[in-house]
Amino acid sequence: MVGAAVFSAISGLAALAAFYLSARSKPRLIRYGRPQGRRCVHVGQRSYDIEVAAFDDYRQALHHYFLIVPEIQESAPLLEVKYDFMDWTNALMRFEPFTVQLVREVDKIRLIKSHQPVSIARFEQDMQAQGGKLFYFSF
Repeated sequence: MVGAAVFSAISGLAALAAFYLSARSKPRLIRYGRPQGRRCVHVGQRSYDIEVAAFDDYRQALHHYFLIVPEIQESAPLLEVKYDFMDWTNALMRFEPFTVQLVREVDKIRLIKSHQPVSIARFEQDMQAQGGKLFYFSF
């Protein structure tokens, strides 16, 4: 009897802790793949969320990249786009409320999203000011 009560109390606390943590966590930026990590980085007065998702192979990453791009573009009116012509799976997109960079890295997708409106030029300057660390965070 006592063992069952202790087990019930521990189970209740575990469920309460899981509910509390899930309620506090931010929704994923990349809803596909296996989450590899997420960080918020501050550069001057600007803040960026960085999230990485992993896939089984490069084909899955490429397939999901092309699912994510339209989802991002549907979130707000697109104001400006910049693609890397040597690697077309590296795109910077500026919207009214935020700017996003989406990059496929072999079997991973990395998304960097500003918390506030930022021009593409400023976004790139912030990445360079961090010595590329903003882009190449390891989780």
